Amino acid sequence: MARMQDWEIVHIKHLRKQENSPIFNASSEFSDFVPNFEPRAGEIVITKNLYSCYSANDFLTFMEKHHQNNIDLIGYNSIMYCLSTVIEGIIWDHKMTLIEDASFVKSTSEFDEVDMHRHRINPIKAARYAEISGCF
Repeated sequence: MARMQDWEIVHIKHLRKQENSPIFNASSEFSDFVPNFEPRAGEIVITKNLYSCYSANDFLTFMEKHHQNNIDLIGYNSIMYCLSTVIEGIIWDHKMTLIEDASFVKSTSEFDEVDMHRHRINPIKAARYAEISGCF
C-alpha cells in the first residue's frame, strides 16, 4: 500500500557491534531483510545497533525532516524495537502510528506470540504513546 501511494519508505537494519553475535551480525544469514520485504531501488536503508531506531543518526535526521508528518511504524519485535522507537519519538515530539498487525514478537515460555504482542500493544494504546492502527 505505501509503495502504491508513493510514500517514502525507510528500512531499518539492526546489526550488533559485536561481530561474534549469533544474530544481527553482518556476516550472519539472519541479518538480511525478510524475503519479499527487501528495499527496492530508491528506498532508504538505515543501519542501527541499539533497540531504538533513534540510535542511528540518519533516522533522527529523517524524522526531523518529516517532523510535521505522522510516521507509520511496522516491524518485528514490538517489545523492544518498536516500543523503544515509539517512546523515544515522544521525546523528540515525533508523531507515529504503530501498525499493529504489521509488527509482531517472539513467544516466551509463558506466552505465545499473540499474547506477547497484545501485552505490548495495550500499554502503548493506554498511554497514548502512539496511534495504533491495522494495515491500511
